Amino acid sequence: MRLAPFLLLPLFLLHAADSKEIVIYVTANLGGHFPLSSEWQDNTMLRVAAYLRATKTKNPTSFHVDMGNAFFPGRLSRFSFGAITADYFQMLQLDAGLVASGDLNIGAESLDYIRRARGVRLLSANIMRDKDPFFEPYAIVRRGGIRVAFIGITSHKGIVGFAEARHLQIHIDPPSQHLANLLPQIAIEKPELTIMLSGLSLREAIPLLAAQPQIDILLCGGDSDSRIAKTEIRQVELPDGRLVIAMPPNTPLTRLALRRFGKRWQLSGYEAIDLSAHELSATAFASFLRRLQLWQKWYAASEDRDELKFEPFQLTPQFAAGSLRALLGCDVAYLEKDEIALESGLSVKKTQDIRDAVQNDYDIFTFRMTGNRLQQFRQANRELIFSGMDRDTIIGHPIRNDVSYRICATQRGYE
Repeated sequence: MRLAPFLLLPLFLLHAADSKEIVIYVTANLGGHFPLSSEWQDNTMLRVAAYLRATKTKNPTSFHVDMGNAFFPGRLSRFSFGAITADYFQMLQLDAGLVASGDLNIGAESLDYIRRARGVRLLSANIMRDKDPFFEPYAIVRRGGIRVAFIGITSHKGIVGFAEARHLQIHIDPPSQHLANLLPQIAIEKPELTIMLSGLSLREAIPLLAAQPQIDILLCGGDSDSRIAKTEIRQVELPDGRLVIAMPPNTPLTRLALRRFGKRWQLSGYEAIDLSAHELSATAFASFLRRLQLWQKWYAASEDRDELKFEPFQLTPQFAAGSLRALLGCDVAYLEKDEIALESGLSVKKTQDIRDAVQNDYDIFTFRMTGNRLQQFRQANRELIFSGMDRDTIIGHPIRNDVSYRICATQRGYE
């Protein structure tokens, strides 16, 4: 009987020794919305930066991952082809970032340059160039004595423009096609924790995780729909204890605490950070602010130059649709005649007038349609204003039914 405490104590100590905890800060859908002026206090991206910089000082072993849609549609990020957002992630020492649908609006080639030249870890295992991943499929990060593997899986909502896809031979594959070969490669590096960053919906994520026992946790964010039926879901635990964790919608920053018990990792903390509840100081990222001010200056100068490029003219719906297509880098744009701000006889003096007439940072949708569906849609909606296509061609190439083209439209047109 006396031996029982002696036998139980080593088992308890062994369990405690095997218990480890990490903290991961997760950003999502930041949108490249940097301020156009020196007023930064209410800017979400800069408040996130101030919070993360302060937190990193207190807890240098924490991780930071981004779930995508960080580069678009903010004006400075678009203007800089993502360079200012790359500066932002470099400043925050991002551990891994998912390439999501909004990011691809900057251009796959621009993102690839940012990855290679700026050292920002942008991940996607299923955006392919011919038969090889166009981005790094995964990253191994070691911190606090723990080796973590992060895998990126881009949602099928991701849209690569037809012209870019044709030139670079880029396409988005179903994730299961490549995980079978990828996961054994990751296992060779012996990570203690393998996390998938995905833009998949929960309906897609749950069976994917169930079929891949090497993945410990699957995070859904960015493009992800975190609802099942009409219910918002935060966490799904599989019968073997592995987790699908969904990021809360409209929340730019979330704190996750993960603790390992035996061979399984469990969610021990989940907090949507209320940035307004924290006193933040710009001193944490003063050097980045100087870089931001340069981009603000260059953007303002470009607007001034635009004003000198042409004589004022009356905006037409066709010109507005063409400008929208060029602005967002899409294959086709369409608008309704009556949704363009022409009622006052708008006189265009600079390109910003065109943007203000047809869109702002929030009400333009990019999506995709196959060639035959797009032809049918155009035939059934003759009253719409189309740019980039006619009856038989899109951007000068014959329409192909097996190609998903990138389309942009205002919210009314999309609906």
